[in-house]
Amino acid sequence: MSSPLPTPLGGPSPAEVPLPLAPLERVVVQVRFPTILKIDDHSVVADFQELIRAEYPRLQELRNQAVRIEMVGAEAPKAIPMTTIVWQFSDAPGAWKVSLAREALTVETSSYQSRQDVLVRWETVLRAMKEVFRPTLVERIGVRYIDRIVAPHFDRFESLIDTRLLGSIFAELKSQLKSSLGEAAFTVEEGDLLLHWGVMQPGMTPDPGAIAPLPHPSFVLDIDVSSPSQREFIPDALVPSFRSLTERAYSVFRFAVTDEFLKIYGADA
Repeated sequence: MSSPLPTPLGGPSPAEVPLPLAPLERVVVQVRFPTILKIDDHSVVADFQELIRAEYPRLQELRNQAVRIEMVGAEAPKAIPMTTIVWQFSDAPGAWKVSLAREALTVETSSYQSRQDVLVRWETVLRAMKEVFRPTLVERIGVRYIDRIVAPHFDRFESLIDTRLLGSIFAELKSQLKSSLGEAAFTVEEGDLLLHWGVMQPGMTPDPGAIAPLPHPSFVLDIDVSSPSQREFIPDALVPSFRSLTERAYSVFRFAVTDEFLKIYGADA
C-alpha cells in the first residue's frame, strides 16, 4: 500500500484494495440522452419494469415541479411551470435504486460491495433501457462516489486524508475549525472530474439531493467523473466506458486517502 501510485488524473488505475468497512455513503452511475417522451407513458414503462422487477420490485412515480423559461419574439421571457415524472424502482431494502426520467437513467446505491457488482447491475439496466425505449444517442455519462468520515474516526481525519489535499492549516487550526469545503474541477483522460472535500458542521450539506445532513460533524470526499462526449447508445460499448470512469474515480480516491485510511476501513482484514 505504500508503493508510489500512478498519476491520479491520467494513466492506469492502481490495483483495487477491498475495503469491507469503507465509509462510502453513495455511489451513483448515470447516462443522459436526448428527451424520450415515451418514458412518461405508463404502458411502455411497464415493459421496462418487467425486465428489472426481479431485482427492483418496488416502484414509485415521483413528480417534480420545474420551470421552463420561454422566449416569444420581443416579449419578456415567460416562466412556464412544468411537471416532470421520474420512475424510481428499488430493491426491497431500498439500498439500490433505479431512476428513469425523460433525459436520464440513473442507478445509485448506499450498499456498495464492489466495482464489478455495480457494473454488472448497470449493464442489466442499460440493456433493459435499450430493449424498451431504443435510445440512439448518449449525451453524457458519469459516475460519482461519496465517502463520509464520521465518529469515531472523524477526530483523526487529518491522518486519513493526504496532506496535499488538506494543507497544513487543518492540522494547525483543527481544534477551532467549524467547516471548510473545497472544490476543484479537472480535465482527465476520460473527460471531466469534479472534486469536493472538507469538513461539514452539524446540519450542513452542499448537495441535499446526494448528501444528507447529519447531527454531528463529518468529513466528505465527493468524486464525480464524467464524459460529455456524444456516442451511440450501445450497452456493449458503454459498459467499458463506465468502467474507465470508475477506475479514474478510484485513482483519485487512492491519491486522496492515506494508508491509515485503508487500514482502519478494512484493508487486508
